[in-house]
Amino acid sequence: RVPAATELAGARALMRETASARDVLAADPKALDALSRAFPIGGALRACERCAESAMLEEGTQEGSAEGDDLPAPPAGEQLWAVAETASAALETLAALPDESALRQFERMGCEELLDDAGGSGGGGGGGASALAAAASAVHAAVRDSRGALKLDASEALAALRSEERSLDTEVDALLRALHAELAPLSATPGRAAEVVLRRGRACLAVREDRRGAVLPDAAVLAMSSSGATAFVETAEATAINNALERVRAEIYAEEMRVLRELGTLVHACAPAARAAQRWIELCDLAQARARHAEWVGAIEPMLVDPANAEEALRLERMRHPLMLAAALPPPGTPSARARAATSGSGSDTSASEPAAGADEAASDSPDTASSSALPQPPVPFDMELSSDVSAVVISGPNAGGKTACLKAVGVAALMARSGMFVPAAAARVPVWPAVLAVIGDAQSLGENLSTFSGQLARYKAAEAYAARVPASLLLCDELGSGTDPVEGAALAYALLRRRASGVSTSGGDAAGERTPGPGRSGSLAVATTHFDRLRMLSTEPELQGRIASAAVEFDYAELRPTYKLLWGGAGASNAIAVAAALGVLPDDVLDDARAGLEAMRAEAEAGGVGAREAAERRAEALYAPLRAELDEERALADAAEEAAAAAAAARDAARADADAAERARDESASNADSTRESAEYALEEGMASLEELIEAMKDVTAAKASAWQDEGNAEVDRVLEEFRSSAPDGALFASDEFAAEVGQLFPKEFGIERTIMGEILLEKADPDAVLARGGGAGLSRKQRRALQNAARDGNAASMRKMSGAITAVRRGKGERTQSTPGAFGNEQRSGSGDGFDMGVGETELKLDARTTRNTLMLAGSGLYPSDAADEIDRWLNDVATSGGSTLFINHGQGSGKMRQAVHAKLQKTSWIKQYWLQEDHAGITIVTF
Repeated sequence: RVPAATELAGARALMRETASARDVLAADPKALDALSRAFPIGGALRACERCAESAMLEEGTQEGSAEGDDLPAPPAGEQLWAVAETASAALETLAALPDESALRQFERMGCEELLDDAGGSGGGGGGGASALAAAASAVHAAVRDSRGALKLDASEALAALRSEERSLDTEVDALLRALHAELAPLSATPGRAAEVVLRRGRACLAVREDRRGAVLPDAAVLAMSSSGATAFVETAEATAINNALERVRAEIYAEEMRVLRELGTLVHACAPAARAAQRWIELCDLAQARARHAEWVGAIEPMLVDPANAEEALRLERMRHPLMLAAALPPPGTPSARARAATSGSGSDTSASEPAAGADEAASDSPDTASSSALPQPPVPFDMELSSDVSAVVISGPNAGGKTACLKAVGVAALMARSGMFVPAAAARVPVWPAVLAVIGDAQSLGENLSTFSGQLARYKAAEAYAARVPASLLLCDELGSGTDPVEGAALAYALLRRRASGVSTSGGDAAGERTPGPGRSGSLAVATTHFDRLRMLSTEPELQGRIASAAVEFDYAELRPTYKLLWGGAGASNAIAVAAALGVLPDDVLDDARAGLEAMRAEAEAGGVGAREAAERRAEALYAPLRAELDEERALADAAEEAAAAAAAARDAARADADAAERARDESASNADSTRESAEYALEEGMASLEELIEAMKDVTAAKASAWQDEGNAEVDRVLEEFRSSAPDGALFASDEFAAEVGQLFPKEFGIERTIMGEILLEKADPDAVLARGGGAGLSRKQRRALQNAARDGNAASMRKMSGAITAVRRGKGERTQSTPGAFGNEQRSGSGDGFDMGVGETELKLDARTTRNTLMLAGSGLYPSDAADEIDRWLNDVATSGGSTLFINHGQGSGKMRQAVHAKLQKTSWIKQYWLQEDHAGITIVTF
């Protein structure tokens, strides 16, 4: 919570803190960065308190005893670190502040425990900033970082124990590594097991269970693997070292607990100073936040006065609402934010016609508030300077003209001053009212049975009741008396505001209606906005002259829009129809009807009393005369600015004419140079044409030679293919190599695809209907089935020929039958015995595909059982084959050998693979070719 002082002295103290933070940041912007390192330390200090209690029990200073596990747990390392960092942040910030800084007034800020001569209370010894610094230094010397781990040398005993632990770790590691090196050649250790492993916190060795009895029969088994194939054992020598390690680690833990308890006791001794340090950091952080906000919005330090002072009253010069101003500024800390605050701040000169983004409750919807930049324009500033006799201000004027914005800006300025914040104005004098009360917005509530009118009256009554209990107050009322009949609402608002200005309270009285003294004569102020004529003219009543001030937001009748400027000494019309027309939210016929109705009502009023109307007009003319004179003066200044702009435009046009003449002269000189350049280009083009003719002649000679060589090569290819066709069996089909992939994907082996020879595909005609009838081609699509049925219907390869344009039928022969991978085509195929085709091609030399993740099946460690291997092998064989591969690597591991047996049993039953064998350098991998 932001502290808000209800007394003048407290508010001035907060303002001095803000000014001090501003001066420190101006000298060094990073001087207060240490404040961000503070932590919440309430829990840490409570842990330290428990630690101190346990220390007292150990010393026997209290009844009873506490030993061993009965001692409370010491504070964690991260808790001590938080206290130390908070203390360091406070001490660093304190060192950055000058001695005369208002932020060093510890007694006034409630942080007197930071003084070195302050005594402790409440469970600690105090000691001030010096004791806190010593405790923070001790924690930093023992704790490594914010995670709370202790340093290796946090104490001499801990350093010695850590050294002994490292020595024992090295000894047991060397012992087990040497043993592993002896057992590895005997195949007693798993192939991929680490040399030294940890089980149950002890260093041990992984050995094969089936070899353990032969190599380490006396070793203790600490754990077994999930499969039971590996045992984790500990030899007798390792057992002795591991036992020593457990003893040392227990001593290390005990020493760490002792160090933490000692540090906790030390921190608890200065707990009051630690709490004061955190409280002081919070106050300093608030002060620097207020100072940075003031720099961001270009705010100034206001003069704070007593509201009861008869010589000094509210004064705001070029005041802007801080929230609306912040919306027009870039984020804090950016260079553009500082530049914009400097040029558009509270003290800059802004035109009266400058648009104010959101200047009233609906000003943001105004069509004239658009800005060319990404950020909206800053709000138009206003002035408000009152005499000490004024107890009420009435602001009138058009809708969406800025009345509510001015009303709220006054209240926000009062609250900012009470909280020690600077005010976004060129000059400011703000009374410190003990209460700032607001009756703004719609208070209707179905749950509380309140309408708009009754809700506003209930809030006004509550505000007046609170104001009667304080010496002075600021009351803000937005459109008092609205929500009911305008005549009755105006009369009620008139009575309430008149009594407020007269110093009579409406909070209560006796049964006879005796009026109780109100807040109007003790420096209280009421600011109200209205559209009622009766309230606009309240300041003209003789008995209230000097006690009520009137102001109006200006309306530009020429442009039919508000200017958001506050004018004093007159009343402003609402101009609701003109504002609605400017907003463009209502149809024209509705606006025409409204104007006609307004004229009719005015005619009725004139018929009822012409004299009263003339008197009102004369009074209005007298009120508007000074306002119009000021407006005429500002318009004259605007006309002078327009004339200066016109003169500047004429000078610019003359400069452009001179530039055009110079450009024409340059073009004439350039044309002469163009004719010379064209002659040179023509000669160059003729030379290039001759060169191109020579190149074309050379190309013709080269093409003739190439064509002769190509014809000779094609003849040789045709001769080889003719021999291939003559030896192919009758009814076989073949296609060009470009069609190989498509045919291989469209038709599997069961439909006649046999093999690839000489870059072509050989297919054996088959009866598709018969194949489909016996369940073949279960995975074919409708397009594939239709193609096969068309081939059967035609009796030849017509459908195939139509698709590829290169499929021909040849005669049938007999001889060696070839086998190939289903759906795969390659330049190397294996041959087998039996009836079939004899293409006259022998078996080629065996070649293996490179091993990749796409042709390597990992069964080891997959969690599959041997019974699952067959299905997995089928799927991988098909995937590798259909992708054009000829080799599959199956990693089944070594282990018990059950998975290897299942793999080989499946491969023996697979007829279309060529061969398989165990990899020479790795018995856990089987290589399959097909």
